Amino acid sequence: MGPVSEYLCHAIAPHATTATAQRHFVAHDGTGGETPVASATRASPALVNATVPSVPIAVIHTIPYSGIVSTTRVTDQKAIDATSMVLNGLINTKLLALCREMNIDAVGISGVDAGLIRAHKRAPVKIDGETVDYGFVGDIDAIDTNVVNKLLDNGLMPIVSPLSCDDNGTLLNINGDTVAAAIGAALSAEKLMLCTGAPGILERFDDPSSIISYTDLAGLKRLREENKIVDGMLPKAKAIEEAIRGGVRRVHVMSYKSPEGILAEVFTNEGAGTLIVADVNALSPAEQQSGK
Repeated sequence: MGPVSEYLCHAIAPHATTATAQRHFVAHDGTGGETPVASATRASPALVNATVPSVPIAVIHTIPYSGIVSTTRVTDQKAIDATSMVLNGLINTKLLALCREMNIDAVGISGVDAGLIRAHKRAPVKIDGETVDYGFVGDIDAIDTNVVNKLLDNGLMPIVSPLSCDDNGTLLNINGDTVAAAIGAALSAEKLMLCTGAPGILERFDDPSSIISYTDLAGLKRLREENKIVDGMLPKAKAIEEAIRGGVRRVHVMSYKSPEGILAEVFTNEGAGTLIVADVNALSPAEQQSGK
């Protein structure tokens, strides 16, 4: 197994938690056999054989919530209970079953396990003159990759639910992209791959054909200032920035709907989604000329 810096970290949108969507991330390994590339299980033996030794990590988005305030999901007691049952119970178990079908040795964990994610409850804030309590929404204090590294070192693929808790044991709901970015940075991951319903980051959010092939942190800032990054893409953009500033070299945003999307995104200059780096000038001439 290669050094930690060669690991990949993935996040998947809640829409892709069905078996059909998960199976869309299966590609051929060139020998006629099927190799799971980036399903919700995040297994990627093709990357092991084709490039670097890498064992991806799955981070599943939060699903249940009781409302949204300023693009952040408000989580009440019923919602955090449902989130725990759905993510840690139903979805992780289904993903592990899919891993067994694909002969992938995987282990389902959450941010609570072995102190993987240290977090605190988000404090109430003032929005338009009113105090807003986000409920059981958490903000990350630190990532302890000890449990992840132990699993990876023993050839086991972690499937991580983004739930965590504070020091008093109170369960907290954390955005899946935020968790993926934090774990990726803590591992110094080569790539962070965010799988979502959109084909990538769009120049015009209502036009799927306006996909931006590549950009950098300055480009993300421009898109945000021009109100071209809106709604659910705002926390994703923040996670991307935090991942790159934390040491992740490349972040890819792509659709989970494309059967070979991740292979195209990773192994071709043209790609299939949006590549984000710290500075586009660091991209090779071939990547810039081809649009990726």
